[in-house]
Amino acid sequence: MFWADETSKSNYLAFGDIISFDATFKTKKYKMVFVPFTAIDNHCHSVTVCAGLLAFETIESYTWLLQMLLKSFGHAPKVVVTDQDPAMKQAIAAVFPNTRHRLCMWHIMKVIDKMGADLCNNEDIKSRLCNIVWTDSISPLEFEEKWQAIMVEFELDKNKWLTDMYEIRFDWIPAFYRDELLSGLMRTTSRSESENHFFGKATNSQLTLVKFFNHFDFCMEIQRYNGRRCDHDSRYTYPQLETRSYLEREAVRIYTRAIFNDLQDEMHEIVGDVSQFSSCEEEGGFLRCKIMDFNAYVPGFFEVVFKKDGEFGEESIATCSCKRFEQYGLLCRHIFYVMNMYQVKKFPKRYINNRRRKEAAVNIRTVPMSEFGNDQNMKIKEISREIKYAGEYLINSYVADIDELIKVRDEINLMIEKADLTRYERVRPSKRDIFAVVLGFEQPSEVTIRVPTGIRNKGCGSHKIIKSKKEIAISRSGKGYRKCQICHIPGHNSRTCKAMQQQPQQ
Repeated sequence: MFWADETSKSNYLAFGDIISFDATFKTKKYKMVFVPFTAIDNHCHSVTVCAGLLAFETIESYTWLLQMLLKSFGHAPKVVVTDQDPAMKQAIAAVFPNTRHRLCMWHIMKVIDKMGADLCNNEDIKSRLCNIVWTDSISPLEFEEKWQAIMVEFELDKNKWLTDMYEIRFDWIPAFYRDELLSGLMRTTSRSESENHFFGKATNSQLTLVKFFNHFDFCMEIQRYNGRRCDHDSRYTYPQLETRSYLEREAVRIYTRAIFNDLQDEMHEIVGDVSQFSSCEEEGGFLRCKIMDFNAYVPGFFEVVFKKDGEFGEESIATCSCKRFEQYGLLCRHIFYVMNMYQVKKFPKRYINNRRRKEAAVNIRTVPMSEFGNDQNMKIKEISREIKYAGEYLINSYVADIDELIKVRDEINLMIEKADLTRYERVRPSKRDIFAVVLGFEQPSEVTIRVPTGIRNKGCGSHKIIKSKKEIAISRSGKGYRKCQICHIPGHNSRTCKAMQQQPQQ
C-alpha cells in the first residue's frame, strides 16, 4: 500500500528535494513493514510526505513503492538518504536514475568501534578520520590526500572495512556533495529514526489495519498542528529588531523564526581579526576577498567573489568557497561580512531560497484572513474559487493537446517566478493593525491609564459587618473588663483576691 493526501503533496512540492526513508516493524498485527518518507520543512522540522506498507523487504517491493511515489508526485527527489540496505540501493537506482543516493553517515561511522582494539583505542586516528569525514569544508581532492596520508602513517592499507568504505566514498562523504544543491540538509537517517519513534508511541504490533490508519491520522494531525503553530509564530516581526541592521530586518520578514536565528548567528559570528587577515582585489568588475576564519570547522582562508548591483544591493552577486549557500540554501558569515562592508541593505533576490521562506508551502486553506476586513475576506475567497475553477477548466480543455497544456504550464511558472521575486517585499501588518481592522477601532499611539475609581457591585462582598442593636450598644459603652468571681471587682482574679486571702483556713 502507498498513500499521500493533499497536504502531503503540497509539502512534497515545497520540501521534497531531499528525503529519507527507513523501514520499521512493530506497527501492525500483520507484521508488515511500515515505510514513512521524511523531509525537512522551512521550520527545520520533520514532515511526512508519504508512507507505505510492504509485505517484504525485497527489491521488487521497494521498486513498486518508489514507482508509486513517482506516479503520485510527478518527479523524483534530488537526493535520497537511506541506510546500507542493498534492496533499497538497487530500487533507487532503477526508479530514480538521476537522483543522488546518499548513505547514512552515522550507520557507517558507528562500525568504527568494531574494527579492533588497536583502532578503537587510538584517539589520534579517530580524531583525524572524523575531521575529514564529517566536514564539508574540504574539497574531494583534499579528502583523498588526507585519507591516504592517514592510511600510510598508521599502516591501515590492509584494513578491509576502511578499504570498502573508501571505495564507496562518493555515496557518503560530504566532500563529494559540495556541489549538490541543498545536500547539507540531511546527512543521516536520524530524521527517519525520529519519525519511527514518533509513530511508535501511538502504534503497537497488535493493531489491525483500520486501527493503524486511525493512529497514523492522529499522529499526522499532531505533526501538522505543530507546523501551523510555527507558521503563526513566524508571521510577525520582533520589536527589538528596530535597532538591528538592515539585513536582519530583511531576514525576519522573509524567513521563519528557525531560519532567522541561524542567519542571525552567522551575521554576528566573529571571524577572527578580519581587518588584519582580509584582502580584496577587483577583477573584471568583481571583488575577490580573502577572509581568514578561525571559527570554521577547518580554519583557513575563504574566498568571496562579490559584485554589488542595485540601489540597495538587491541584485548583487556573491559566492564563497565554503559553499554554504549551495549546501544549505543560506548565505554564510563571509558573504555577510563583505555585504556589510559595502553597505548592502537588502537580501539579493537570487539568494532567497524558496523552500526557506515563510510561505514555502502556501495553501489557500491556511491563508491568514484575519489580516483583512470581512468584505475583503469574502472577495479573496471568491477570487480564489474562480482561480481554482480556471485551472481545472484549462486542464480539461487542453488535456488532449499536450503542446497547449505545456504553454499553460509555462505561463503559470512565469507568474510563480514573478510572485517569488515580489512577495517578500510585501510588509506584513503588525498585530496592532490586524486588531484595528477586526475591531473597527484604531488604538491611539499614546494611551493614558488612570487608576479606576472604587465601585460596589451586587455580590461583591463587604469588609463591614452589619451589627445588631445590642452589639452597637455594647460597642458604644466601652470595652468591658474581667471581674473577680468572688468579689466581682475588676482588676484581679480569684487567686489573687484579698477577700479569699482573708477567709480563715479550715
